[in-house]
Amino acid sequence: MISGKLGGPEWRITVLAREILSPSPYLAQVETVEILPKARVVLRILSDLTSIPMSDPVLHRCLVSIAAPCAATSSPDAKPLRCSTSR
Repeated sequence: MISGKLGGPEWRITVLAREILSPSPYLAQVETVEILPKARVVLRILSDLTSIPMSDPVLHRCLVSIAAPCAATSSPDAKPLRCSTSR
């Protein structure tokens, strides 16, 4: 039902984006239950790959550098970027 109303399987991304831009009382629960546990897993993987300790704030910047392009291209409204060779 939700999938049909919001336009397909990417409805979760749409709901999360709306929640971040206009938080409801449920955002804290979503952050605690869904976002933080997944972020910890990804941070652990990044720490293993980069040898940056989990306690180093640089690791969080690394996560943002990786997550931002993924989030931008996961948006249901994302349009492909086109490179122009003309000047």
